[in-house]
Amino acid sequence: MILFASADRYQALQDLVSVIRKYLQAGKHLHVLDMSGERLSLQDTDDDWTLTYFNHREVSKTIWDNLNPHAIEWWKLLSLDNKDSLELPDLPGIEDLTRIIQLAEVIDQLKNHEVLIVVMPPPMHAIKLLQMSQKGPDLIEKLLEPLLNWWDETHKSLSAVEKLLRIHLPSSQQLRLTEHWKNKFEALQAITTNRKNHNFVAILDHEFKNHDQPQHRLSTFALHGVCPTHLAIQGANPDSMQNIERDYKNAPLTLIQWPPKITKSCSQSLLKNAENEQTDFKDEATKSIHLFVPGIDKNVLKIKQTAGNIHIIHHGSRRSIDIPESWTRLQCQHARIESDWLILNFLG
Repeated sequence: MILFASADRYQALQDLVSVIRKYLQAGKHLHVLDMSGERLSLQDTDDDWTLTYFNHREVSKTIWDNLNPHAIEWWKLLSLDNKDSLELPDLPGIEDLTRIIQLAEVIDQLKNHEVLIVVMPPPMHAIKLLQMSQKGPDLIEKLLEPLLNWWDETHKSLSAVEKLLRIHLPSSQQLRLTEHWKNKFEALQAITTNRKNHNFVAILDHEFKNHDQPQHRLSTFALHGVCPTHLAIQGANPDSMQNIERDYKNAPLTLIQWPPKITKSCSQSLLKNAENEQTDFKDEATKSIHLFVPGIDKNVLKIKQTAGNIHIIHHGSRRSIDIPESWTRLQCQHARIESDWLILNFLG
């Protein structure tokens, strides 16, 4: 069982871990991976569970040490062969990449009797990490592979130059992802793209917020391809909570008022994922794509179709969805919103 958890207030994450620990099923072992970067105070006097903190420097060193023998000829070409991992530049987004790598490693080592809680950064950051987890192997295939294939062809054409100048140009194979790591990223992708393989608990602060705020935030989640299986609302007054419960009565998620009562049923609800409903699907019979996108403003919604994708653009967020190959000659000619679902119809 894998549960991703993100909250506006870090105390809510501590409460969530406590709820699950208190009523964890006998024979199960709890492993908490704190990816927040905040080193939250989750540990107490009990020592019957495992807590791991995200460590960017440690992960970076491990990656560099593993890459060095594998890609040494490239590092020599770039004058990086004598560099220590501490000397490498901190590029924008590199910490998110090391988070995903550590997550893939932890999941790869997960045992059948273990429950893993992944404590994420605040929601807007968390959904980007989950989106990256979903897209990892695809990005490698679509971006890195064409570049490496181009190098293979260029390398062949430069073989005469290599002999003439007595130089050795490294092979693209040294930069390709090993099967070992490719399998880890594909496993992570399979977990994060299928709602039946994980729970995602988003605990949103509603204190002093207007009624539309949860829907706006959920629309941003949906446009990143990440919708919570459990939506927990914290700090809402009774009237606001009643309105939210009415709005999400038929939504494909479990609504919780936070903090919940510390009960066995609450713990079981947070871990239960057998009934996680779809938030997007393609209907082959009607040639339509259905997306759960609450809070969408039709006045600013834009839809654009390219050769193999349909792009949904809303308030600066974009979601790209692959069009089935059998639909490639069809055009999205009609779009409508029904009960928070965006329905795109394709016609010949």
